[in-house]
Amino acid sequence: ESGKTAYEIASKVTWNIPGHWEQFTAELKWMALAETLAHLKYMEHRGKIRSRLLNNGREYYFLHLE
Repeated sequence: ESGKTAYEIASKVTWNIPGHWEQFTAELKWMALAETLAHLKYMEHRGKIRSRLLNNGREYYFLHLE
């Protein structure tokens, strides 16, 4: 399965903020992205996911299937 960037993942999360992702201010998107990154790094540390920096310079996250 293809990986997703933290931004792509954050945009699909159900946030406890009124409105949809497209309606979030830039500040709200930055905060949501930071929270998403923290969770992704924690999950990576636990071995649940893995990340990989691709040629386009973006970091993608993948489920870690054994």
